[in-house]
Amino acid sequence: MAKIVYPLAEVLSIKERRVDDALRKLEERKRELLQQQEKLKEREKERDIVKEHLADKLLQFRRELDRGTTSPKIRQMKDYMKLVQQNLATEEQKVAEQKEQ
Repeated sequence: MAKIVYPLAEVLSIKERRVDDALRKLEERKRELLQQQEKLKEREKERDIVKEHLADKLLQFRRELDRGTTSPKIRQMKDYMKLVQQNLATEEQKVAEQKEQ
């Protein structure tokens, strides 16, 4: 006896395979998204640490100015503040790049 093959059965199996493939890809993308979000959180923490350091140094600088200090020490503190601000800008850039990803 001959086996009857219905054309719609083949179409159905192809559609089911495509759905399964799409679901697998979706799960993979979700995992990648979670990994990228974790990286973003880490970058934001690093940026926040630099921000806190900058705020602490600004406060320290103001206290030194209130107490009265020498010009070389003021210059040294200003140079350090510029360095910290550059570090903050770098961290902000890293966060922006991670957000894009």
